[in-house]
Amino acid sequence: MIRSEQGNITAYDGDRIMAVYTGRRTAERAVRSALKLNYVVQELINPAVQELTSGTRFAMRQSVGVDSSELLVAKTGIRTANDLVWVGRAANYAAKLSSRRAPATHITPEMHDQLPAELKTDNNRRQIWTAETAAEIGNRRVYSSSWHCRP
Repeated sequence: MIRSEQGNITAYDGDRIMAVYTGRRTAERAVRSALKLNYVVQELINPAVQELTSGTRFAMRQSVGVDSSELLVAKTGIRTANDLVWVGRAANYAAKLSSRRAPATHITPEMHDQLPAELKTDNNRRQIWTAETAAEIGNRRVYSSSWHCRP
């Protein structure tokens, strides 16, 4: 989903990944990736788990945080034991927003404002995003959605 939208996976930390989008239409591509991930979990993984383990109430849940800002990238560590560290508001906010419970995608107003109409409304022109307050990022407004789009 990330690479299909020209995103770059920059870190994999167990159950979390970080992706960076550069160039044109970064907000649109990042949010579309998040909505595609929602589709995979809701429409492919969970139905497959239910089919394989009939009777279980297990359902995978995931959450994606998306923000945009300038980032500083620093190479840290020594010799062959080094890594890139991404410093900036977007890395911080996205990580904190990804820890929120469902709905699955949480974006900052800066991201929401950059989205085209087709990523703000459904086919019936109803808003797919709900404005909320996120204590995780200092009680700032965020937009959350459980909506998904097909990869």
